[in-house]
Amino acid sequence: LHHLFPEIVRSPSVLRAHSVSLLKYNHTHPRTDVHIDNGILAMTLAMTPQSEYTGGGTFYEHMGAGNVLQMDVGHGTFRPGSVRHGGHRVTAGDRYILGAFLLLEDHVEHVRRLKNRGAELRTKGDLEGATNHFEWALALNPRCTTCLKDWAEILLAQQDF
Repeated sequence: LHHLFPEIVRSPSVLRAHSVSLLKYNHTHPRTDVHIDNGILAMTLAMTPQSEYTGGGTFYEHMGAGNVLQMDVGHGTFRPGSVRHGGHRVTAGDRYILGAFLLLEDHVEHVRRLKNRGAELRTKGDLEGATNHFEWALALNPRCTTCLKDWAEILLAQQDF
């Protein structure tokens, strides 16, 4: 990753796994909506041979609607967490992927920390504290889509719009 993203990862030794999940796509959970990930970098690793499912793959918004990246077992991608993407619909069989969010030991992500703390406060019912944290995060990065979404959900719940 240091060679792919030298402006972000100064050394492989600073990479830290924030969370790692095994995700299952099938007819009951066929896809994920377009979203961004909760890490400065994100990884997807295909765990199922393509012959065991129909459909699937990863849609990247910047590549256009007709482009879905198919990956056979063992193939993977790394990308900045801010890249908008989604899991394309699986129509038959089971598709498993390993998804991971990566952080950097030597890089403090203030916006992400403020957003995550706001989400914690919201869960605890402290809507004023949560709103403050989302506003502070947006002051640093007005294009933080997850901050805007979480803040808007509070405003909608309070009918303050």
